[in-house]
Amino acid sequence: MDGYYEHSRDSEKYPCCWELVNNTCFAHFHSCVEIVYVTEGEMEFTLNGQSGIARENQVILVPSYVVHYYTTPGSSRSIVLTVPLDYVPSFRKLLAHRTFRKQLWEEPPEGEREILHSLEKLRGVCSSMGRKPPELFAKGYLYTVLAILSEHLELTEPAGEI
Repeated sequence: MDGYYEHSRDSEKYPCCWELVNNTCFAHFHSCVEIVYVTEGEMEFTLNGQSGIARENQVILVPSYVVHYYTTPGSSRSIVLTVPLDYVPSFRKLLAHRTFRKQLWEEPPEGEREILHSLEKLRGVCSSMGRKPPELFAKGYLYTVLAILSEHLELTEPAGEI
């Protein structure tokens, strides 16, 4: 699947978090990890040629350099977070030897409230323009989101590694 390299996203040094209504975008990729929490409706997504549907209270995780795009056939509302891995060095180090087994958190039971709360807090301090957020505050909520997703989307060794 072809997509364009989103240089503007990779030129940002800080996390960005914003809300989107009826999320739709062309196929693209970047080094940032992208997290999309669907708060209303549903979105169709494609990650490296594999398609699915994310519904209300479900989370899509897009690893670095995965070609992805979204469409909203009906209506949707979502919170989008992009995280430059250099901003969270211990997580970057973890992902150097691990990958996510799943990219869709379909049934977020106990962690749903915590992850939504953290994303809403990040949306308040992380602009979509890549300005520097209050560092301890932003990193605390980022690591909370990443830890919850790592637990529920199962970090594993990439295929082919021993």
